[in-house]
Amino acid sequence: ETLADLAALHAVLGHDGDGFVAPDVDAAPARLLRTTALAWADVATDQLVHTEVTDPLTGLPTAAYLRTRLAEVYRAAAARERPAADDHVLLVVSLDLTAVAGFPRLTGMIMVADALRTVFDSGQSVASLGPSVVAALVPKDERVASHGVALRRALHERLSVDSQLADVGRPRVSAVRLPATHELACDLLAHLARA
Repeated sequence: ETLADLAALHAVLGHDGDGFVAPDVDAAPARLLRTTALAWADVATDQLVHTEVTDPLTGLPTAAYLRTRLAEVYRAAAARERPAADDHVLLVVSLDLTAVAGFPRLTGMIMVADALRTVFDSGQSVASLGPSVVAALVPKDERVASHGVALRRALHERLSVDSQLADVGRPRVSAVRLPATHELACDLLAHLARA
């Protein structure tokens, strides 16, 4: 398509008379083709280098990021010779959006992601696990309960604004204990994404 557009531009710029112009890719000068190919390669390379593990809808990191983060947590726990569950917990938010379709469904997950980012804004790892599930990997300390309450409040504030989302029911917020190994934690994430 790009080469066809380039040929059309070349045909229009080189056309002297009135009437229709027929683009011919083979007639485009090599200099234009070379410049286009180099620009195309630069953009493609830049996209590969700057690939992010971000869910395009919510803007949250994906489950792949959280699996990597969990690997770090499990390695640190092994170095301290204690279970990862002693120091971290997953706070999982799931929303039943089966009764909602179209834009309101997308809006619901955007609002859920915004609530998660607002409550967990001091270095906790947050991620989108699936189409209606997000999670935060948080240190297990005295603030876990208050974070859970703040998250419920933030979710209620955001979702109650939209009449279509107010009827979907309350989001489920649950604290999920980390399993014994990283492999089991990855299986857990996959299971939670389907919930």
